[in-house]
Amino acid sequence: MVNNKSCTALISRTTQHGITSQVERFDLASIPVSAYPTNANIVLAPKYSSVNYKDAMVLCNNQGNLVKQFPHVAGVDLAGDILESDDSELPIGMEVILTGFRYGEIYWGGYSTYAKACSQHVLPLPQGISLTQSMNIGTAGLTAMLAIQALERNGVSPKDNSPIVVTGATGGVGNWAVRLLAARKYHVIAITRRTEKYSDALHALGASEVINISDFIPAKKSFLDKASFQGAIDTLGGEIISVLASRMKYAGTVACTGLVQSAQSTISLYPLLLRGVRIIGIDSVMISKAERILAWHAIQEIRHDIQLSWSSIVSLDKVKTVCEDMLQGTTAGRTIVEIGSYGEG
Repeated sequence: MVNNKSCTALISRTTQHGITSQVERFDLASIPVSAYPTNANIVLAPKYSSVNYKDAMVLCNNQGNLVKQFPHVAGVDLAGDILESDDSELPIGMEVILTGFRYGEIYWGGYSTYAKACSQHVLPLPQGISLTQSMNIGTAGLTAMLAIQALERNGVSPKDNSPIVVTGATGGVGNWAVRLLAARKYHVIAITRRTEKYSDALHALGASEVINISDFIPAKKSFLDKASFQGAIDTLGGEIISVLASRMKYAGTVACTGLVQSAQSTISLYPLLLRGVRIIGIDSVMISKAERILAWHAIQEIRHDIQLSWSSIVSLDKVKTVCEDMLQGTTAGRTIVEIGSYGEG
């Protein structure tokens, strides 16, 4: 059983001035029943989390109204130890990871020294990957690998020697897509609006080419442009999807992973009907445990070929600032959150 009667968390509350978030220590008995799934059967001690775009939306005045009940603890990712368990496959003391399943959104998430979860949502830490590395990867890396697997199920292969485009390449999903594609021997074209600042970093991650988005989007758009790419991983949403679709080769695939730029896009049917182009959505939140295991195994298999640089570690009290910067578009790479430093003594 858990001996500690209190925990420390970055907790968000509603006030007359809006939503405030600060690091607090409070009694476990004060945690609302609705904070965790009713069938939660695993108690966790998070050691690390990470900062994702959804966390930034929640902590910066709950944009998109993602959180319906306060007080709330954000953090869609966590990695740590099991404190209590009634699942023999997830014993006490095992190091585990948890991403998605709406933790940090409708349930309390990883920005806390205490968490509860359902065993079907928890994965053993993949062999050869540390807790810190797992949060460098996190939802961003998982989403990127799911997108790559979707491309490959639709016929995309590094053997074709055809470039694969990654938009928003300095963001979490984008930079992990660059790393993973490069590790799988693809020719990667990284698209970003910050080429002057991050071109060298993206090349170091494995990008073959780095192109400014203003140079990639034509001044005059065409329903069918030159067929140049076999696949693309888009993290931005908006009109860039129509540009990507128009430049896909026959039976090419565009995997959509985000909507940082916009949730709306006007897409011509010509690429779909005349070239058989596919546009598919990637969900990393509610996919099954079996699919997650396959994706993490795929990451694990190429871990020695992956560039694990371009990340920083912050404490809980710095997370809000990182989130504000993220929404301003001034962050790059991955931010890992150290939770273990707040361990209860």
